[in-house]
Amino acid sequence: MPPPAAAQRPDILLVVLDSVRADRTSPYGYAPAATPALAELAAEGSVFENAYANSNWTAPSLATILTGLRPFSHGLVGRLDSLAPGIPTAQALLSRAGYETAVFFTGLPGEDAYGLTRGFKSVVSAEGDRPMKQHADAALNWAAGLPPEKNFFILLHGNDAHYPYRCASGTAAAQAFPEVDSEFVRYFSTRSQADVPEQDLAKFKKAAAYRGNAAFLSRVSAAYDRCISRQDEALKGLLRGLNASGRPLLTIVTSDHGEMLGEHDLLGHGMGFFEPLVRVPLLLRFPGGPASVREAGLAEHADILPTVCAAAGLGCPSGLDGRNLAAPAPERPRRWAAAGHLRKTERPLALSAAFSQGKKKLVRNRANWQLYDLAADPRENVNLAAARPGEFFSMAASYLEFTGAGPVLARQPPEAKNGNCFRNPGAGAAKGGRFIFSPGPKDWKMSRNGFSAVYSSDGNISCLDQGGRRTMAAPCVPAAAALLNCVEDHRFVQKAPPPETAEKLKAALRAAGYLP
Repeated sequence: MPPPAAAQRPDILLVVLDSVRADRTSPYGYAPAATPALAELAAEGSVFENAYANSNWTAPSLATILTGLRPFSHGLVGRLDSLAPGIPTAQALLSRAGYETAVFFTGLPGEDAYGLTRGFKSVVSAEGDRPMKQHADAALNWAAGLPPEKNFFILLHGNDAHYPYRCASGTAAAQAFPEVDSEFVRYFSTRSQADVPEQDLAKFKKAAAYRGNAAFLSRVSAAYDRCISRQDEALKGLLRGLNASGRPLLTIVTSDHGEMLGEHDLLGHGMGFFEPLVRVPLLLRFPGGPASVREAGLAEHADILPTVCAAAGLGCPSGLDGRNLAAPAPERPRRWAAAGHLRKTERPLALSAAFSQGKKKLVRNRANWQLYDLAADPRENVNLAAARPGEFFSMAASYLEFTGAGPVLARQPPEAKNGNCFRNPGAGAAKGGRFIFSPGPKDWKMSRNGFSAVYSSDGNISCLDQGGRRTMAAPCVPAAAALLNCVEDHRFVQKAPPPETAEKLKAALRAAGYLP
C-alpha cells in the first residue's frame, strides 16, 4: 500500500468492535450480517484480508493495539494482569505531540487497574450492556467541543456483539433456549467433566447438552449477526459525523478478537486460538490514500501503533513488534504469535498461545499442543503433532525464538514438581508415565520413556533417545510439549502486577459476574 498523500496531519479514529470475527462481515464475504458501513469503508480504503489478533480476549488485544507489542512483550495475558506503567502507549505519544485524546470503553477494559486508560485526557467507561451508538454520540459531542486547531485521537470500543447477544428489537419472544451468559459459555466450552467441581456438574451437563444442537446454534448465530449489524449502524453515524468537518481523518476499524459459535464445541472467546477466534476485520482509510485496496499479506494488531505513528509524523518507540501498514510489505512471509487466557490463574500465565509460519500453525490449549496445516485443513480438525514430529520440533523452536523466550533459560532454573515443572503435571502423566524435568544453567531437558526433549540456549529444541542419539520420533512430541509448558510456566514470572492491582481486578471481575 502506498503511503497517504495528505500533507496536513490527520485526526485519528480507532474503532474496536468487540468479538467480531472477520468472516461475519460484508468486506470479508458475509452478506447476512448486513454491515453496509464496513462495506462503504472497504470501498474507500484498504481491507487487510488476513489480519490477526494477538490475543483471544479483550484486555491483552487492546494492550497490543495501543503499544505495538505482542503479549509476550507487554505481559498482559491473564485477567489479573495489567499493563506496566513504563510501556509507551498510542495515547501518550499522541498527547505529547499535541493531540487531544479520548477513549470510550464498555465493560472491563475501562477498569483503571488494567492500565489501558492511562494517558487518555478524557475517559468514558460504561457498563457492558451500553449500546455502541451511545458511545458514538458521546464521541461526536466531544470532538465538536474541541478548538478547531486541535487534532484528536479517539479510541471507541463497541461491545454489542459480545455475548449474551442482546440486540433483538421489540418484545423478545419466550426463551426456548438458555441465555448465552458468561456462566453458560464457561460450562459449554469446558472440555472435561473432570474440570468441573461436583456442585456444578448439573450446570455443566445442561450446557454440554446443547453442543451440536443445530436449532440452538442457529439462534445464537442469528442473534450474533443482529448485534454486529447494530454496531455497524452506530459506526455509520460516527463516520458520517466526523467526516462532515472535511478535516483529514485516519480511520482504523478492527475487532479485539473473533468469536466461537459452536465450532469445536466452543462458544465465546478467551480459550484456544482457532481461526474464527483470531482472524479479525482490519480496515484502514487514509486521507488522500488509495481506495478499494485489498491486502492479502498477514497483518496483526501489533501493526496499528506503527501505522498511527507514521501517519501522525511521530517517531515510534524502538523495539516494537509491528510494522507500518502504509509502508511496502516485506518480501519474506510474515510470522504471527498470540497469547492469552481467561481461565482462572493467579499469576501471569499464557494457558493459550499460538504461532503461525506460512500455513503451519502451532497452538497451545492448556497442557496440550497441536500442529495444524491450514492449507490442507483450514478448519483445524487434524492435529499433526504426532504424525509430523520433525515439523512440530521446528515450529516449537521457531515459536520460542520469535516470541523471545530465550531469556527464560538465563534465570534461576525452576524446581521440579513431582518430577515436572509446569502447572498441571497430571495432564501429561496420565498416559505413558511421568515426565522427568532436568534443568541446567544453559538448557532444560524433559524426559519420558527413554526420550528427552532439550531446549538449549542456542534456541534449538532437539530430541535424544536412550543412547543420547538425536532422533525425531513420535515419542519425542509429548516430552517436547511438556518442555514447552515448562517454559511458558516461567516466561511471565517477572511481569506480575502488584498484589493490590490483582485485588482491584478481582473485585471488578466479581462485579461483572466473571468471578463468584
